[in-house]
Amino acid sequence: MKKLLLSAILFIAISMNGQTMALTGSFINWPQSPTTTLFATTDNVNYTLSNFTLANNSDVKFTQGTWATSGGCTTPGICFPNGTTDLTDKGANIAVPAGVYNVAINRTTGVYSFAAVAFNAINVSGSCGSVSSCVAND
Repeated sequence: MKKLLLSAILFIAISMNGQTMALTGSFINWPQSPTTTLFATTDNVNYTLSNFTLANNSDVKFTQGTWATSGGCTTPGICFPNGTTDLTDKGANIAVPAGVYNVAINRTTGVYSFAAVAFNAINVSGSCGSVSSCVAND
């Protein structure tokens, strides 16, 4: 009886484990189970990925670890920075310009957003003939 109870508890605990959500795309050669672009969640519905950096323009899709549970944009032409995906219907690739983004997706509704992260501009001025003779302008 104890083994049956323990088995039932383990089954429930494993079943309650949250869904993984990640971004895949041309920026990492389209793996179906990427490990470098995992989203965070506290409720297994709303997922966020902070400071997601794309060095080049890229096509992306959301994935839960398999191509059967991946999705792009379901409304072509209305894909970036906000759109809707269906995680069972692959959809069109989402074209994302190079930049840094906070990405959010609701797994239940499929509504997603890419919000550009603003950085303060840094100005550097001066002259440098060699490393040992660099002079900064005030």
